[in-house]
Amino acid sequence: MAVYARLINQGWLPEQKYRDILQRAYKALLQMCYRGGFAENGSGTGFALNSDYYLRRPHNFRMSNQLALALVEADKLFAEI
Repeated sequence: MAVYARLINQGWLPEQKYRDILQRAYKALLQMCYRGGFAENGSGTGFALNSDYYLRRPHNFRMSNQLALALVEADKLFAEI
């Protein structure tokens, strides 16, 4: 997503052709944001008797460089909306 958004922002790709796809990808990335980062990995999945254990287990959250770049470029692209 970062590459396509950057290419559109630089005028190298036609915006009309890729805008809808990038908007859906951008919204999906924003829905994955949690506590300022993205769910990267969780603790091991041991045996549990109910699904509550799996939903509440601890996760590591961080913002990777690639995801940050994708959000910045998409933000520039969609700021004109």
